Amino acid sequence: MKAKCCPNTSIRKIARSVHEAARDVARRIAATPEYVRSRHERKKVEMLFAHLKRILKLDHSQATLNEVARQLNSRPRKTLNYETPAERFSQSVASTG
Repeated sequence: MKAKCCPNTSIRKIARSVHEAARDVARRIAATPEYVRSRHERKKVEMLFAHLKRILKLDHSQATLNEVARQLNSRPRKTLNYETPAERFSQSVASTG
């Protein structure tokens, strides 16, 4: 095999990037369940932003902003055990006072 891949050298060198240690760290992090969950949550946020952009393209009035906020806060979230953000907020306010 050596004769075919590098006929004019006594040894075969494989270059390693100076950034390979950082890449190794990134690979280890990407394999964790926390990273997978974080990636999923970021995707959901991006989808919400896309939804907002689609809605707000039509009208930027305060009434539209209020309606969008109401719709987003009335959507159940898996991360909140299928409660809505509004319900969770109400519970946290009630428990503090």
